[in-house]
Amino acid sequence: MRRLALVLLMAAAAAGADSTLLRLVMPEARIVSGISIARMKKTPFGQFLLAEFSASQDQGFDSFVNASGFDPRYHLNDILYASPGRADSSTRLVLVRGSFAPPRIAELARQAGAVIAPHQGIDVITNPKAASATPPTAPKAIAFLDPEIAVYGDSASVRAAIERRNGGAGPSLVIARKVRALSPVADAWFVSTVPLAELIQRLPRRTPSSTLKAEALPSIRLASGGVTFGASVKFSAEFVARSPQDAASLAILLRLLVTQLLASGPRPGAQPALPLEALQINAQGNLVRLAFAVPESQLESLIQSAGR
Repeated sequence: MRRLALVLLMAAAAAGADSTLLRLVMPEARIVSGISIARMKKTPFGQFLLAEFSASQDQGFDSFVNASGFDPRYHLNDILYASPGRADSSTRLVLVRGSFAPPRIAELARQAGAVIAPHQGIDVITNPKAASATPPTAPKAIAFLDPEIAVYGDSASVRAAIERRNGGAGPSLVIARKVRALSPVADAWFVSTVPLAELIQRLPRRTPSSTLKAEALPSIRLASGGVTFGASVKFSAEFVARSPQDAASLAILLRLLVTQLLASGPRPGAQPALPLEALQINAQGNLVRLAFAVPESQLESLIQSAGR
């Protein structure tokens, strides 16, 4: 379980987003995010994650690595996630560049009961047991376009990505431009044209977001941001609001929200779990920019505490 959490963290792309992966993204995507695993592994935080991953004991994981020839600690380079961002849809894609042994992975999947069927010359591996699981889930599929590119998601999205491999246009121009601007300077990044009022509907009701939901989120038209790893882990985000007035209100509310979060430690009177450095929230025209940093050592302590 601990290793799974670390894999997900590393996958929450090395100069710039992988253009081949970006072309595989569905044109209706409204959320696109990515992470450069290759670049992240060269940072202190990436080295810490690798050490934590290697130190955790998981015989099932080790057996998988031996059988498949794939070890995410060493064989992952870039990850791209894309989704239309609709609450009523399970459509999504995870696009990965790395080093794979497709025949070995396909045979391992076949032995586990997976169904393998070709689509335009590419084998699509599907898990039919998902529909009969408790609770039932939509079957997921994976395909290897070549030994370096894997596509994972719902079956229809994987097949559509295969069809785009020789001529896909990728996401909208608005998203593609933002991705190309963020990915060379951020180790992990996201771009979303989903109205944040939609996203907030999916958060737990206890989230301190009622004011933002009612007054500010409906005004946001585009959100993007990135994370850069180093001695201090730097976070930045930019929001495009409906008007300068909306942007000014959003900046005030974001500052109030951050202050509230920092004031509420894990217990009354406790220090915040992640003290922020150099917090900046500024509105200029219809743009709101947010930036802050967290000491890398604090993130290490948080992860170690969560793993205990």
